Amino acid sequence: MVDPLANLYSVDENGAVWSIMVIDDEGNQLNYNQQHELTIDEYILWGRIVGADEEIPMNKKRFNLCIDEKVVARLGFTGVKGMHEVSLLWFEPNGSLYSYSQNSLCEDNIESPIYLWFWMNLNEINEDYFEGTWTIKLFIDGDYVLEDKIMINSGVVYQRYGNYRIEA
Repeated sequence: MVDPLANLYSVDENGAVWSIMVIDDEGNQLNYNQQHELTIDEYILWGRIVGADEEIPMNKKRFNLCIDEKVVARLGFTGVKGMHEVSLLWFEPNGSLYSYSQNSLCEDNIESPIYLWFWMNLNEINEDYFEGTWTIKLFIDGDYVLEDKIMINSGVVYQRYGNYRIEA
């Protein structure tokens, strides 16, 4: 979780992120006044994990347990300054929280996109409760940013990905 009172962060040799406080020789806390910001450039839902360089033809909103293994949300960010906590929550059709995951997003190269992937494995869902309209909620630094709906069922089988040619 991002420390809302921290001005600076540092990553140690094990990859752990620490909020830090800088104190001068007189014991006064020094503040780092850089504005923390980011831009969401991409939000895509798909049925498998897709690389950052792969193009996805469309956003997928209907998933089928007979065909799809996962529901994957790919988020692309640019202009990342500072550190941010990105959380994605998955809600069952009855409104109960099914699961959530969080990722920390740190300033990297503010010119290049930074991608985060969140997913839900459909083969782990209890079949008694999975069918229907699921809700996805996105939070950044604790602020509610986006809500989306997806349909999960086990009914009619449909085309999975891309275009298929039938040859005789």
